Amino acid sequence: MAKPRQLATVLGVVLAISAQGWGAFPPPQPPRRVNTVRFSWPNQTASPSPSPSNRAGRNGNTYNNQTDVFDLIGKATQALQQKDLGGAASWLRQARIKAGGNYKAPLDELARQIDRAAQGLLERADTLAENRDVIGARQIYQVLSGLGTPVSAKARQKMTELAQGQQSNLAPAESLAEAVQSAIAAQRAKLQPAQQARREFAPLPADKPADETGAADPPALTDLQLVKTLPLQQQVELLAKLRLLVRGHQDSDPALAAKPLLDALEDDQEFQANLQRHQDEQDAGKKYQLAEHYQAYKFADKAKGFYMEVVAAYPGTQAAQKARLQLASLNEKS
Repeated sequence: MAKPRQLATVLGVVLAISAQGWGAFPPPQPPRRVNTVRFSWPNQTASPSPSPSNRAGRNGNTYNNQTDVFDLIGKATQALQQKDLGGAASWLRQARIKAGGNYKAPLDELARQIDRAAQGLLERADTLAENRDVIGARQIYQVLSGLGTPVSAKARQKMTELAQGQQSNLAPAESLAEAVQSAIAAQRAKLQPAQQARREFAPLPADKPADETGAADPPALTDLQLVKTLPLQQQVELLAKLRLLVRGHQDSDPALAAKPLLDALEDDQEFQANLQRHQDEQDAGKKYQLAEHYQAYKFADKAKGFYMEVVAAYPGTQAAQKARLQLASLNEKS
C-alpha cells in the first residue's frame, strides 16, 4: 500500500497537468554525448581528455606516421644513391606531405643532398653544352627542370639558352685535350726530381757503358704510367675527361690523338681495379651514412640491416670496418 507522501506527490503531478497541460513538462532530451571528438596526431589542438583507448590509438597513429615518414626518407635516399634524382625528389615530396610540418631536420638534410647532387649534374650538363654536346646537355636539363629544387630554375634557363642558341661559352675539343695533357705534364714535372735521384744512384748494367755523368738514363715514363701515379680522385677525373673527349668529339684530331691513352687505361687491369675500389668506397660510404641516419632516429633494426649490408657487400672498405664496430655496439645494447 502506497504511503501518504507518495500519494501526495502523484496527486500534485496530476493536478499540475490538468491545470497547465503537458507543455509544462517538456519531452525528455537525449543524453549528451561526451568524448566523441576524433583525435588526429600531431595536429590535435584543444579537446576533451581522451579515454585510455583513445590515448592508445593516438600513440599508435604517431608511431605509424613516424614510421611512414622515415620509410619514405629511406626510399628517397636509396633513389639518390642510384642517381635517380627524379625518384628521390618525388619520395621527398611525399615524405613532406606525410610529415605535416614535422621532422624538418632529416627532411631538410635530404633536400640539401638532392640539391647537391642536382648541382653536380647541372655542372656536367654545362660541360656537355660547352663541348657542343647539345643533345646530352638538353636531356640532363630536362631531368633537372622537373625536380622542384633550386637547381630546377637554372636548368630551365639553360634549356632556353640552348634553344635560342645563346651558349656563348662553347669550348672546342682542344680544351679537353689541353686539360688532359696539362695534368700529365704536371705529374711528369713533379716526378722529375725522383727520376733524377734514381738516375744518379742507379747501378750500371755490366754491358752498358756510363755516359759523361757516369749514370745510365732510365726509360721515360709513358702517359699511362704517369696517369697511374696520380692521386686516385685525379685519375677518375682524368678518365672522365678522356671519355668525354674521345666519345663526344669522335671526328676531331684531339679525340683521335687521345684514344690510344683511353684504350690503354680501360684495358689496364690494375687501373680498373683501383677505380673499382674507389667506387666501392663511395658506395659503402653512402650506405653507411644511411645506416647512421636510421640509428640517429632510433630505428635500430633498419640501421643494423644497412650496417650488415655494408659489411657483406664491401668487406674491404673503411666503411665496413666502421660498420662492424657499430653492429657490435648495437648488439651489446640489445
